[in-house]
Formats: sequence, C-alpha cells, structure tokens
Amino acid sequence: MDPVIAPYQYQRLSTPRSFRVLEVERFAKDPELQVLYGKITEEFIDNPPDYEALSYTWEDPTLSEQIILDGRTLLITHSAATVIRRMLRGKWTRRVWIDAVCIDQSRDPAALQERSNQVQLMAEIYRAASRVNVYLGEGDAESDAAARSLLALSLSRTFALAPGPFKNFRRKRYERRVADAVRITEERPYGLLFALFRRPWFQRTWVLQEVAMAKSTMFYCGNRLLHMEVLNAGIDFMSVYGHASNLPAGLHIHWKSYIETHYTLQNIVRRVSEGETLPDLTLTSILLSVSIKFATRPEDKVYGLYGICKYLGFQLPEPDYQKTPDEVYSEAACCMIEQDRSLELLSSLDGSGLALGLPSWVPNLTGFLAPNGTKTFTATKNFRAAGPSKYTYKLTAENTRLRVLGRKIGRIRSVGIICDTDPNNHPAIGPPHTTPQVFEAVTLAIQNWVQVAQEISTSVYPTGQPFLEVFVRTCFYDTCYSNRITPEQLAMGTKFISLILAMTSGISSLMSESAIQPTLQELQSPTVISTSEGSIMHTLWKRMFTTDGGLLGMAPWSAEAGDEVALLAGCSNPFVVRPCSGGHQVIGPGYVHGVMDGEGWNARSESDDEWFVFV
Repeated sequence: MDPVIAPYQYQRLSTPRSFRVLEVERFAKDPELQVLYGKITEEFIDNPPDYEALSYTWEDPTLSEQIILDGRTLLITHSAATVIRRMLRGKWTRRVWIDAVCIDQSRDPAALQERSNQVQLMAEIYRAASRVNVYLGEGDAESDAAARSLLALSLSRTFALAPGPFKNFRRKRYERRVADAVRITEERPYGLLFALFRRPWFQRTWVLQEVAMAKSTMFYCGNRLLHMEVLNAGIDFMSVYGHASNLPAGLHIHWKSYIETHYTLQNIVRRVSEGETLPDLTLTSILLSVSIKFATRPEDKVYGLYGICKYLGFQLPEPDYQKTPDEVYSEAACCMIEQDRSLELLSSLDGSGLALGLPSWVPNLTGFLAPNGTKTFTATKNFRAAGPSKYTYKLTAENTRLRVLGRKIGRIRSVGIICDTDPNNHPAIGPPHTTPQVFEAVTLAIQNWVQVAQEISTSVYPTGQPFLEVFVRTCFYDTCYSNRITPEQLAMGTKFISLILAMTSGISSLMSESAIQPTLQELQSPTVISTSEGSIMHTLWKRMFTTDGGLLGMAPWSAEAGDEVALLAGCSNPFVVRPCSGGHQVIGPGYVHGVMDGEGWNARSESDDEWFVFV
C-alpha cells in the first residue's frame, strides 16, 4: 500500500513583490505523466528568473487531480493538470507560472489577503515571463484542420496584400482559402474555424490581461501550435476585403471578434511601452471591453484588468475579495468618471443593472446586458446631441449619486416591441449560420415598429425629410458599423426595410403601393444582408418609441412609456431617464431623429437647464 502523503502547505511570501514559480519535471519511469512532480520557488518580480506563464480556463473547479510538490501533495483541477502535462510534452523539465499552483487557493484570511496581493502583481508576472503559453484544450481532427487553415490563411493574406505582379492572382487564391474556411456544410454547420474558436478561453475575462501584457504569445491546441500574430492574421479578412465583402453575412467581422479585444489591448500595451502617448485612451474603454466576456466571480470583471490598467497609468481600487460586486462596480464607475473626466460610461447603460441592485449610472459589467444575456450595442461618438456643451456633473460625497446637468426634450408616449434574439445569434458574435434568425427577429420588430411610427406619421417629418427616410434612419440609429450612414447605405437600408414593409398590411402612409413584393429568400440574400448587417447590430435589443412632441426614436430594451428623454451636457446621444424617488434612474442612451446634431439642445436655453440626480 502506498504511504499516505501529507498535504502541501504553502509558506507565506516574504515580500509584497514576491511570487512563486513552479518547476515541473518528468521521470523516465512515468512517461505518461500519470503523477505530476515539481517544486516551488519564491522569486522576486523585480529580478525574475526565466519562466513561462500559462493562460488557460479553469472550467470544472473540482480538485480531482494531484501534483507532488517537495514530497507533499497538492490537489488541483483537471484542467490545470492537463495544462501542465501538455507543457511537459517533449521536455524533461519546465519552469512555469500557473495560478492554480503558484497562488494559494485556500479560503483562510491569510490566503485571501495574499491572493489579493498577487492579483495586483498579475500583469507584471505575465509581463516578466519569457512567453505566455495559451492552452485551448485537447485537439481533434477538426481543430487540427482549423489550425492548418489559419496558418494557410495567414500566409496567403500576406501574399494577397503584397505589391507587385500577379496581385489579382494572389488575391483570388486568398479568397478561395477564405471561402473554404467559412463554408457552411452538413459536416461543419458552423464552418471550419469554429472547432478552434468555440474553446471557452476566447470568452474569459482574465485572459485579456494575460495576453495583452505578454512579450510573446503561443497558442496550444492539442499538438498544434500557433503564434498570436499568425492567429490574428488568419482571421483578419477585412484587411483584404474591407466592409464591402462578398462573404456571407457577418463573416468579415465574425471570426475577428473572437480575438480583437485581446489584440487591441496588446497593441496598446506595446505602444505605451515604446513611449507613445495615447490621448484618446480612457479607463472607461478598457473596462467596458470586458462586458461581453465571462468571469466566475463578478468582481473579476474589474480585478481581471487591474494590472493592465495600472500599467497604462489608470488607478483602480486594490483587489479586495471581501467586497461585494456592487461595491466593486460602483468604485470602478467612480474611477472612470474621475480619471477620464467624462460621462462616457453612461453610453454603455441599458437598464439591466437595476435588477442587480446597482445604482442606475453604474455600468453592469457582468456580461448579461439584455434579459437573456446578449451584448447590446449602445451609443456611438458620431453624434453631438448636446451640441457644444461640455460634461457638467457632480458625484456626491458618498459616491452613491451622480448629478448631471441636462435639458428635457420630451416624454415617451408609446413603445414598440423589443427586437430580441438569442445572444448566440448575433452576426458579430454568434455562429454564422444563425444570421437568418437575426433577420427574422428584425423583420418582426420592424413590422411592429411601423405601427408605432404611424401614430405620428405624416408625409413630412418636422425636419422636412420624407417619413420613410426618417423611419429607416431611426431603425438603424443612422449608423452603419461605427459610422454615420452614407447615401449608398441609406438606399440599401431603405430597400431592406421596404421589402419588410411590403409584407405588412396597412402601411400606405409610409410607402407607395408599387413596392416590390419580397420573399424571405430576398430578405436573406447575401447582398442585402452584407450591406445591412452593420446597421442591424444597432437594432438588436432596442425598441422604437414616439414622444409627446411627435418625434421618433429608438431606446434600450428596458425603456417604457412614461419615461423621459433628456439631453445631458457633453453626451453624444440623448438619454432615456425614469423619474423615481430621490431623482431619476438612467435607462440608457437612445436615438431621437432630428436632435442628434445639437438641434434639440440649441433650440433651448440656459433657462431649460436642470440638474438630474441619478440614483
């Protein structure tokens, strides 16, 4: 009988700048690594040894495996054990940093305090590593094929973009490779690349910082290795196609969305480390980048970016796992306002935080922004609804209320249905084959919204524009992707909505009887979809409304009849606000046609100013 091995006991780190490194080793008598062996050393971040940092997902938190450290046993998760085994493949020893072993995961007060200290060092730990190794999981034939495809796409893209003779030939070869990679078949209903990008790692919060701070990043999936630059280039279809793509709907941005935030943050860190000043970089933009990522603990949506924010010159409250998520989110919101000197954070609101007990002006970072968990696209910086005004606000002493100067422009009289769709069906987020379901949801919503719009419908809107044009611009927030709609995009959007309206009875006030009768196949044609998708993303989880002043607008899904519409000093969009005890609740940014370029603000005077107290 094997002797009972005593459990491993962590020794407290000797300084706040200390961290642990694991040296794992393979023994000839155990080639399959059924038992893991290693030793832990205490190191100093200001004089680090040579080591590699591991990035992976915990998944099942059950402590089902063990590693023998200095003759004693430590229980770890299956995922941690699998990562360690993969790092030892083909090697006898390796020095690594892995959180499951190098940070004491017990729950006693001393361990919790040490863990908070280690979280503060996390960015530096990943920065000091010679390389960050990302483990996506075990491979199979499909993930191997996806990895080979990404490598081929990366090389082919380089040739397609290079100047010189035969450029058209090289581009066509690249287009064939892209077509093969994104093709939907019975065997691959999500396309070839999904076998790699379906891995949970791409959806986690902590890994953003881990990759952003890395000097070099290597992805492991089974036996396949891909450098980060190869992975990013392999899915960067837009550098060749641009928005004017003949790819099936959404695919020129779909796959890029899996890695875009990681790559963007990594480039920001690189530029700052090279001494570049980034005046447009805000704490708000960094913290809101995690809103569609997931974390086991809600407070890690903030703590997971603590180190990178500090590296970039922003201050957040030190990680403290004895605080509630409400406290952490509220403190983070105050930091955004005070350090950015702006109210940019209000543009991410949609009312979902109210159900969690958050102050209405505090962003909900949990990742579940609409009722069933989808990310809603909110305000853009393309508008100047508050004209030339500047942010004017005051935080109360206890940081529980936010006072903002603004001007009321109306009250919501009626609202349409919510353009709701499953979160996994978004053209830029979900699997590509689900795009028809998205357009079905949009079709149903627009058919309802036309009834709402008819309450104020006249041949000419107060702006002097035809009402059909107003309806189209309002449905799409007058936005395509991140820019204002161009005349060409407006024409295509009008065609798309006209096809929908032609299937709706009683719409003679919005369009002529001569409209072409569409089919569902026409609505889902690649030409219409590829042109309209950049606008439709701004429609999901929104609802149309009318105001008591005869204006047409779009609002977050949680808006209700009776809510007020206000312009807030310095803010790009109008906001839906709700009167309540002690002041108002911010529901979120909206679109009101005819006031988006300062018309509503400039038509009023300082006598119309009022302080909104947001609770």
